[in-house]
Amino acid sequence: MLKLIGVLLLSGHVGVAIDASGGYAERTFSCTEAGVEQLFEFVLSALGPGEPAIQFVVGPIERQPECEVFFAALAENGIGNAVVSAQEIEAFANSHRMSPSSARTVAETFKEKHAKLFSKKRT
Repeated sequence: MLKLIGVLLLSGHVGVAIDASGGYAERTFSCTEAGVEQLFEFVLSALGPGEPAIQFVVGPIERQPECEVFFAALAENGIGNAVVSAQEIEAFANSHRMSPSSARTVAETFKEKHAKLFSKKRT
């Protein structure tokens, strides 16, 4: 099954939510090289060995200069990402009474939009 890593880029920091077996593991990191390194360490420790495929989901995409270090790290490590728009996040948050300023909401928006990827029996 695909594991999601929701990422919310905010001014100066990155919110991360990892879809884990007991719910979402969430943390915030600074948009610095050290912060991004800590983010990857958090992802690896939260997923553990032998985990299934992962998907970074980023939203909303307002690329701020201080967050370029995050995108550079993804590119350097050959990690792709999907994007959900601010409008999609807002609509999902409103219909599910969730905060639009949450990395978990980013992941859940993607999960609802691409439900077939997460069904146990894929056709």
